Amino acid sequence: MAPVPFQISNTHAGFGRCEGMASLDDGKLVFEIQSKVVGIVKCEIKQLDIPLGEVAKIDYKRGWFSPSIRVQFKSLHQTQEFPKAEGNEVILEIKRRDRKAAEQLVEEAKLGMIEHSLDDMLEMTDKALS
Repeated sequence: MAPVPFQISNTHAGFGRCEGMASLDDGKLVFEIQSKVVGIVKCEIKQLDIPLGEVAKIDYKRGWFSPSIRVQFKSLHQTQEFPKAEGNEVILEIKRRDRKAAEQLVEEAKLGMIEHSLDDMLEMTDKALS
């Protein structure tokens, strides 16, 4: 699956924004993020690999002006590397041309989260029966 481009607005006290790519790889959400301050200074590219087991919820929102992907994590630790987060939630702004790919990413992530939950339940059942 192709990575989905996104941006995060109003970072660095309103003087910056971030551009990035989100993808799903081997049971992990992978985020590549680069900050831009005052639209000129580019910061180092960060890669964040977050296991689907650490994701509490992921949704695609159409919105009036631009679609977005909202990711809620089970822990605040997962958001500390993002340039902007609201509690345990990160909002990725998506351009209209990338909305189909964003919807597909969210659906595949949700399926992966269900699969992870089922694996956990099977493991607990096996332990209880032995």
